[in-house]
Amino acid sequence: MRTLLHPLFLIGCVTWITVRMLRGAQTLPEFINNYLTDVLAIPVIGTVLLTFMRTSVIHSNSYFFPMFYVYFMVVYTALVFEGLLPLFSDRYTADLFDILAYIIGGYLFQLFINKPLTKRLPSDD
Repeated sequence: MRTLLHPLFLIGCVTWITVRMLRGAQTLPEFINNYLTDVLAIPVIGTVLLTFMRTSVIHSNSYFFPMFYVYFMVVYTALVFEGLLPLFSDRYTADLFDILAYIIGGYLFQLFINKPLTKRLPSDD
């Protein structure tokens, strides 16, 4: 559960909720309105998935995602939100800068969150 208390995850969730609420009430700066939530998407999604894996599947706080999983999250998110959904809904638009935002979010997730919570002992292998 400590994974869900990571400051980047908490800031990401609060920021996402705040931006979503303010979109209807006022005009936001372009970067905040268009890209900030995309930067935060991978850290938030990744943290929820990492917590699930640690608590329900692996049962170990020393577990972290292999780099390939982080790449997969970024590519999958980009394909769904920038490739598929724009084909089926006018609400979504394909934007290369959104893909860059997902990549930055993946980097932030890997750099700050995707770490073991406990030191691995040789007997853990």
